[in-house]
Amino acid sequence: MESKLVEIIDGPEHEINVFVHGYSAVTSQKELDAISLQILAARPAGKVYLLMWKSGNWRPSPLSAVLKISRLGVSALKWARRSPQPMLAYGLIYDGVQQFSKWTLAKKRAKELGTKKFAQHLGKIKHSESYPVNLIGHSLGARAIHWFLYSDTSSRANINDVVFLGGAATLYDDSWEYCCESMNGQLFNVYSKGDWILALSPDGKLVGRYPIRGSQKIRNRKTTLGHREYWENLEWVLSHKWDGFNQAAFPLVAECPYGCSTDALYLDG
Repeated sequence: MESKLVEIIDGPEHEINVFVHGYSAVTSQKELDAISLQILAARPAGKVYLLMWKSGNWRPSPLSAVLKISRLGVSALKWARRSPQPMLAYGLIYDGVQQFSKWTLAKKRAKELGTKKFAQHLGKIKHSESYPVNLIGHSLGARAIHWFLYSDTSSRANINDVVFLGGAATLYDDSWEYCCESMNGQLFNVYSKGDWILALSPDGKLVGRYPIRGSQKIRNRKTTLGHREYWENLEWVLSHKWDGFNQAAFPLVAECPYGCSTDALYLDG
């Protein structure tokens, strides 16, 4: 299984919020617990879900680790005369090629999620045809939502607002107006010039760093957060940058309500 819908909150309010994480965000049970607690702390109203998907697993390459250890060993033991810097450079290049390959694969999976699986997952949610459904995507999660809005014609879900947090969707895309036509609400694009991870992307300009043009339904919201800071500041971001954000009245929860017992289908992505 490449993706799975996890229920986080079963609130009484008549709305549905579906969060979609980005690249290498949920690669262990600990990370799943952490992201679930961050969603809980934001207190979104209604029925709340996290759409987990096999988004990749960033790890330093074994070769790079060996080279870095070797560099320390050379320095400490003084058993080599020549500088180890070329070895380190080769390791960094190797890392760069490997991470580019993983990023490319994750983008492909995001497209598959958006075009083939997203509608199926929404169809499994009770009342998704009558309650307003809000989609919140971070990084490649936003890219998956973009593909869903662009390509899906079978979903009967009542899509209300869409929120991009540091979205890794392509800025110069002529489909934004078309995508917004299937929404009853608005598209809130939260972007940051301080997102240096997206700045290093080989895909050109992405919506997580720039405002989107092309539809009157789009609301661009600028912030100064870094790419990895959205989840830990989720309540602030949603309450300040999303006009339609509704919070539940219940107090913060200190542990996962579902017992954090989901299958680790996302490991070794």
